[in-house]
Amino acid sequence: MPPLREELAARLGLSSRDFREVLRYLCETGKAVEVPPEFAYHAHAYAEMLAVTKALFGAGAERTVSEIRQALDLNRKDVVPPVEHFDARGRTRREGNNRRWVAG
Repeated sequence: MPPLREELAARLGLSSRDFREVLRYLCETGKAVEVPPEFAYHAHAYAEMLAVTKALFGAGAERTVSEIRQALDLNRKDVVPPVEHFDARGRTRREGNNRRWVAG
């Protein structure tokens, strides 16, 4: 799990405002991906999570958040924001309690 944004700002000795500016720059240049409400991932780490999630889905298969959590080796609290981010970006689609891979 990446550190929370506020924890990372404190570790770097940056004010919240300065950290937001740095994070905005990193996201705009493709070096980071912000996953609301509290996470930001290095672009390579996010791409790896996406690749692992994509590999979990077979052709047309549905998966639960628990199955995605196990594949990503995260706890439930930390897997929900990325899964919801995948949904919002059109990578996955929520169907009841399951997710279906929809992006290529």
